[in-house]
Amino acid sequence: MAVFSKVLNIFCLISTGIFLCSGIYCFICWGPDVQLSLSYILGVFLISFFSSVFYIPFFSGREFSKAALLFFRAVYFLVVNLMVLAVGYKLGWFKIGNGKMIIGMEITVAAVFLIVHVVEYIRGLQEAKKMNVRIASRNSLSE
Repeated sequence: MAVFSKVLNIFCLISTGIFLCSGIYCFICWGPDVQLSLSYILGVFLISFFSSVFYIPFFSGREFSKAALLFFRAVYFLVVNLMVLAVGYKLGWFKIGNGKMIIGMEITVAAVFLIVHVVEYIRGLQEAKKMNVRIASRNSLSE
């Protein structure tokens, strides 16, 4: 799969995760009658775009040690978290003085991060299984 296709795929996954988790966040923190402006949708797409671009190093195919991978994922989480908080503050998604909203935003960011990485992990396992089946079928044909 080409890098552009992978980035587009992760963009869609991140956007879907944000809309799902932020819908729950909005219901809990703002109530069921909340009305969102167009800037909310554009903010979600902006966050999804930059999160997808920052995800490109994970598609490099390069082998990382577990410690290095954990470090890169932690840095990725920190950068995305700061970006979400900055965009969310600028667009009024939460109030600084409201601890419930801040905790809700952090839980939302963590939930989206977890969803994206679990889905990517499962996709990687499926891709590895497909490759193993192809290798096994080629080996059986050559024998």
